[in-house]
Amino acid sequence: MKTICDGKAEVDRVDYILDYFEHEKFDYVIVGQPLNAYNHPFLLVGHLLKLLNPDGELLVKLANSYDIVTLLKIIGMNIARDNDVVHHFSVDELNSQLKLLGYTINNIIIEQHRFNEDIHNFLKNIKFNNENAFLKATAKDYVIKIVRN
Repeated sequence: MKTICDGKAEVDRVDYILDYFEHEKFDYVIVGQPLNAYNHPFLLVGHLLKLLNPDGELLVKLANSYDIVTLLKIIGMNIARDNDVVHHFSVDELNSQLKLLGYTINNIIIEQHRFNEDIHNFLKNIKFNNENAFLKATAKDYVIKIVRN
């Protein structure tokens, strides 16, 4: 972390972030665990946004809880999956909440699931409406950059 930071780099459990840093301001706040794995994700986002400088950026990950892996498991395909998603909400729902706080999603990077050849062949037979629908269905996580409006 120090190799990319000119000033100080702070790390702590996110549940107590305001206890330690309420009067601090940061250029970047990075959350490593998917946002929807926390008990109160929108409350957490509000706390984290309070820590940003006016030009600061919040980088979060959102697990895609509406992906095709759930369907594949239902029909009996053996897929390894992290089971730490607590809350199911979309990128659009997150952005709506952010707009209420004066922030918006500036950029999204999609991290795709890695499927074996059998599953790839199965997915080729599904008729998605368009390439965007395929990308959404096979997205594992979204890496999201949040900035002030």
